[in-house]
Amino acid sequence: MTHWFDDLAHGLASHRMSRRAALGQTLAAGAGAFGSLILPWRKVAAQQAPYLSRDRDRGLAPSSKGIRLDDRTLQFDYETSLAGLSLSHTITLQPSGATAHRLIIGEAGTIWLQITISHMLSKQPGTIPVHLVILYGTPFGGIRSAEFRIGTTQHIVGQIDGRNIVPLPLNARPENLRFQDGGPPPYATIAPGAEVRIKTLLRKGAQEAPVFFRGANPPTFRPLPAPLSPSTTPPGHVSHPGLSATCIAALAVCTGGEVGCLYAAFAGCVFLLFGAPACIAAASAICVVLYGACVIEALAAPAFCCPVSCGVGTGGTDNGCCDSGETCLDPSAPNGLCCSPGLKPCNNRSCCQPGDTCMPDGSCCPQGLNTCATAGGVVCCDPGQVCQQPGVCCPPTQVVCAGTCCSPDIHVCNKGICCPETQAVCNGICCPKGGGCDSNDNCCFPPGHLCGGFCCPPFNACCDNKCCGNDEFCVGGHTCCPRNRVCGPVCCAEGFMCQNAVTGTCAQCGPGTEPCSSVGPNGVIVSICCPPGANCCLGKCCTDLTGHECTGPGGSCGTLH
Repeated sequence: MTHWFDDLAHGLASHRMSRRAALGQTLAAGAGAFGSLILPWRKVAAQQAPYLSRDRDRGLAPSSKGIRLDDRTLQFDYETSLAGLSLSHTITLQPSGATAHRLIIGEAGTIWLQITISHMLSKQPGTIPVHLVILYGTPFGGIRSAEFRIGTTQHIVGQIDGRNIVPLPLNARPENLRFQDGGPPPYATIAPGAEVRIKTLLRKGAQEAPVFFRGANPPTFRPLPAPLSPSTTPPGHVSHPGLSATCIAALAVCTGGEVGCLYAAFAGCVFLLFGAPACIAAASAICVVLYGACVIEALAAPAFCCPVSCGVGTGGTDNGCCDSGETCLDPSAPNGLCCSPGLKPCNNRSCCQPGDTCMPDGSCCPQGLNTCATAGGVVCCDPGQVCQQPGVCCPPTQVVCAGTCCSPDIHVCNKGICCPETQAVCNGICCPKGGGCDSNDNCCFPPGHLCGGFCCPPFNACCDNKCCGNDEFCVGGHTCCPRNRVCGPVCCAEGFMCQNAVTGTCAQCGPGTEPCSSVGPNGVIVSICCPPGANCCLGKCCTDLTGHECTGPGGSCGTLH
């Protein structure tokens, strides 16, 4: 005859047994072995009201604690007592799937027994790792603590009072437990009457807990999204239907079943004393496996925890799902991205209004605007624009030149580009007003000016189709003449100075001198002969005594200060 746990573990490992069948067999096994009652969560969720009324009529439901949600951590709290002995149990469920139990049994502030269990949900039923710590209090003797871990090998490993045990298969009898040091087991004792009181309290909890968790009111935990204006184009958001009231109610049923299973198991293990830790560990493992199967099924149920599937997700209560009425935008996101009700998904990027056009890049073109297939792809035109050929968004009253929408003041294309008819187009560039094209068809930008096909600097004279130098003047309309050699209508030869600008008479400077021109007192350029390198100001040569800069009074010779 095989052990009921062995049959169930083999069924889960070989996948011969469905989750619902496994849960059903646990009901039968639990009723026989532990005296517990675990109900399928779907049945409870569908018929919650009748169950609650009958259970409360029988007076089984306790009146304390419930469900809380703090920063996306779901917490179940349950308390009960009997004849002065109290039981307090806290269960926390993280979005990652990490679950932790802390069970304390005590009397008058004294701890008799404390059990902590932590495990991580797995999508492979039967392989959930479990960590168990047991602390023994007042009524127990010969044993103080035990710590066990159960991994995928389905063996119990750990220590009792610091002594490591030989790994024990889950389906082995607890009395087969041995220590690695080869020493004898501790002589464990329990105070008279304590065993019966603990077992009775646990059995009471096994009956009450499933009913209590089925009837607990789920918390209000998250604000509703703000209403969207008709022009809003929001990105997708992560929804958490796994933390909705309906899903929490379903998870509460799973939790109640697990708690009832654990209590019944613990009640059946207490009498073993030294063998109790291994018994509790093995029983905890199967309760956790069934809890995991229940939660995984609940998380995937459209009516409760996953109204709209959206991607693989990361497990736990955030499993890649959208809320009811939402649509999935991006199933490849870590937890799936969702669009709010009334919005439509657009290429994994945006949530568009119903009348919008979904663009290839995932943006939304608002209703009433035109789209246009351009060389760079399909674009959304601005308000007031239409798609003109060849694929340019432009108001219907404006022209398109060379793929550009011209400004309203341009009515025709000037040499194929957007340029006013009154302006020159040089090498495909629209020159500013007053500009023109040089001999190379380059734009001569004002204040530059054209001269014989060349673009002269702004202040240089144009003389007989040639640009004069920076310090030259155009004399007679055909000669570029240095400033100090200009003499009325003529340009004096090198080494000559202007003797009479009116008549255009030039005179040669004497030996040791050279021409020097300056503006005279009356504003007329005056040429005189000065020593080589000397400056002249107001028609006079400057010396070392006067200074060689035109910084004196009225611009006369002076020095720099």
